[in-house]
Amino acid sequence: MSFLFSLALRNLTRNVKRSLLTSVAAIAGVALMVLGFGMVDGLDENVIRTGIDTQSGHVLLRPGGYDMEAINNPIDGLEPVPAELLAQLSAGEGDFTERLLFDVKLIRGPDGLRATGLAVDPERDAKVFPRDKWTIDGALPEGRQVLIGSRLGRILGVAVGDEVILQARTSKGAQNALSVIVSGLVTTRSPSIDNNTVLMTLVLAEELVRAPGPSQIALRLNHRDDAFTVAPNLNGLGGWRASTWRDESADILALNDIRRKAIQLMVFMLMAIAATGIANTLIMAAYERVREVGALMAMGMSPRQVQAMFVLEGAALGFVASLMGVLVGGGYNYYLSTVGIDFSKAANVQASGFAFDTMFYTNFTLGPLLGGLVFGSMVAIFASFIPASTASKLNPADAVRAD
Repeated sequence: MSFLFSLALRNLTRNVKRSLLTSVAAIAGVALMVLGFGMVDGLDENVIRTGIDTQSGHVLLRPGGYDMEAINNPIDGLEPVPAELLAQLSAGEGDFTERLLFDVKLIRGPDGLRATGLAVDPERDAKVFPRDKWTIDGALPEGRQVLIGSRLGRILGVAVGDEVILQARTSKGAQNALSVIVSGLVTTRSPSIDNNTVLMTLVLAEELVRAPGPSQIALRLNHRDDAFTVAPNLNGLGGWRASTWRDESADILALNDIRRKAIQLMVFMLMAIAATGIANTLIMAAYERVREVGALMAMGMSPRQVQAMFVLEGAALGFVASLMGVLVGGGYNYYLSTVGIDFSKAANVQASGFAFDTMFYTNFTLGPLLGGLVFGSMVAIFASFIPASTASKLNPADAVRAD
C-alpha cells in the first residue's frame, strides 16, 4: 500500500498547475461550508443571547388575554398579576421582573415619532436583564423622566435635559399625554432598543396608559436550559401563559435554518464541480499514462492495485484541497469569532421586532473543521472510482504498444 501511495503522490506532482486548478472548487466548497456554518451558528447564538438579555429572559409570562399575534404592543386584556403566580415566582429559583410594553408617540416641539414604551421596575429589571453592554449618556430615569434609545434621540434631535411629550392610548381607549424630562440617551447594541424605545418606570407608565397590570413578566434562571423545565410548571398558572427563550426566538431561528439550507446548496454545487474536475483530471491522467500503466500491469500489478492507485490519487488530491479549505475557512472563522463584525454604523441597521446585537461574532468549533475535511475527502474518493475503474480495465499488451 505504501508503494501505491508513493506512486499516487508522485503522479499528482507531475502537473502541479492542473492539480491546483482542479482543487479550487473543493477548496472554495469546504471553506464556504466551514465559514458559512460558523456565521449561521453565530447568528443563532447572537439572536438567542440578545433576546434573553434584552427581551424575554429565560422564561416569559403573559396574561391569558394578551394578543400575541398583534403587530403593535396592545394594552388590552392586561390584568394584575395573580397572587398564586406571584407566590410561585417568589418561591422559585432565579429573579423575575414585571414589564409593560405599549405604543407611544414621542413629541419634541413640532416633531414627533412613533416608538415603543418600555416600563420597568428599576431594581428588579437590572437583575433579569444585564446592563453591562449599556452605554448611557446621562442617567437612568426617575420619577417623570425617560431614557431614550440613542438613535431615536438623534433622529428627533433631543438631548439630555430636554423636555418632551409622551402621547399614548390608555387601556380604556382615551388619549393621554405627559410632559417628561429626558434623563439620558442609551446605546445597548440592540437596534430594537436603540432605534425605537423609550424607557421609563412602571409608576410613570401607569400614570400615562392606566394599565391594570404588566404586559409580561420575565424570569432569569441559573441556566437557560432550565427554562424547559420551569416554563411548563408556570404555564396556565393564574391564567397566564409561559414561553421559553427558544419559543420567543423561533421565527428568526427558522429563518436561519433557511440560510443554513442555502449554504448547504451552494456547498453541494461547488463540491459537485470539484468532483467533476477531479474525475476529469484522473481520466486525463489515465489516458496520458497508458504506457506506464501497461508497464506496471505487465510487471505484475493487478487491476485492483491499478484501481487503488488512482483512487489514492483522488483521495490525496481531495484531502489536500479540503485541508486548504479548512485552513482558509476555519482561519477566517476563528478571526471573526474573536474580533467580530461591528454593524452599529451600517446604514441599513433599522429598528426591528427581534433582538440582535450589532457586535456580531461567528461560532468557532472543531466539528465543522473535521466535517469539512472528511466531507471533501469523501467527495474526492467517490469521484475517483469511475476513472480508476477505466484505468484498471486497460489491456497490458495494448497499453505497452500504445504511442
